[in-house]
Amino acid sequence: MFNAEPTPEQREAARRNRQNAADEQLLQQRYWKHKAEAERLYPRKVGLYEEHHFWPIYLGGPPNGKTYLVPAPYHQFITNAFRSKWPYGSTVPNAADAQRIMREVYSEFPIPQLIGIPDP
Repeated sequence: MFNAEPTPEQREAARRNRQNAADEQLLQQRYWKHKAEAERLYPRKVGLYEEHHFWPIYLGGPPNGKTYLVPAPYHQFITNAFRSKWPYGSTVPNAADAQRIMREVYSEFPIPQLIGIPDP
């Protein structure tokens, strides 16, 4: 017999999908807001793009690690955020601290490709 009622697992999956969509929308709003502000503050970088190491090398990330092409003004914002959390020239953090720093930075300054905004 066919049961049209969703299972508890299906209900939970649907709830997570709705939450993920809401979270992605919030992150996209943050991205566009910060991108506009970065372009205002760094007008000479507008129209340029830079490679951003997802796990910054100075935080112990591999030199050949995953990178994303991001607008140069926005990349400056990301870099500034990382520097405020862990200044250049400091010792390399342990993996747990590096992951915490990345979570904090990327929750405010998301990588556009990871929140549904296509490559330039």
